[in-house]
Amino acid sequence: MFHFVDDKRGIILESALTVFITYGFKKTSMDDIAKQAGVSRPALYQLFKNKTDIFRALSRDLMENSVNKASRAFEEPGSIREQLYRAIDSSIMELHRFCDQSPHGAELIGVNQEIARDIEFEWKSSMITAIAAGIEKSLEADHSNASKLAQHNLDSVAVASILMHAMEGVRETYLSGHAIDNYVEQLVDFIAMALEN
Repeated sequence: MFHFVDDKRGIILESALTVFITYGFKKTSMDDIAKQAGVSRPALYQLFKNKTDIFRALSRDLMENSVNKASRAFEEPGSIREQLYRAIDSSIMELHRFCDQSPHGAELIGVNQEIARDIEFEWKSSMITAIAAGIEKSLEADHSNASKLAQHNLDSVAVASILMHAMEGVRETYLSGHAIDNYVEQLVDFIAMALEN
């Protein structure tokens, strides 16, 4: 599901993800991460200052991975609706489903907002860029749809921004313990309908 570089850093991050999902951020210690990774504490501290540093590195890797998945979703054939849904599903919803498997999932998403807000901000900007590029590519196949955006003083960046801002609202629904799959599908349907009509 999540791919890490096969080196010491990657092994530590993958192990940290396992430990954070199992125990939550607050109850995880550097010892827990070192044991899971099969490295000594001194070896762990050679690469990371503390648990927060590990969490931030993990967040950055997961966010970069999700942007790549969103971009790849537009390389597969399908309607704009199918491509948009694949982009959101593989990049955002997959991570939420993974977190849902743990009683600590919501805590980890909250911790991410708290200590990795800057990374999340960069990620959102990268997601907008990736989705906008995908929309552009998809609309190039149908020139009439591209011109409709321009008629309404919109472009692919504006559409991608609206989608990502709406996903922030959906995340709040998720954090309050409610299922969001239907909301995401309806959001994608709405945006695809606007792009296709």
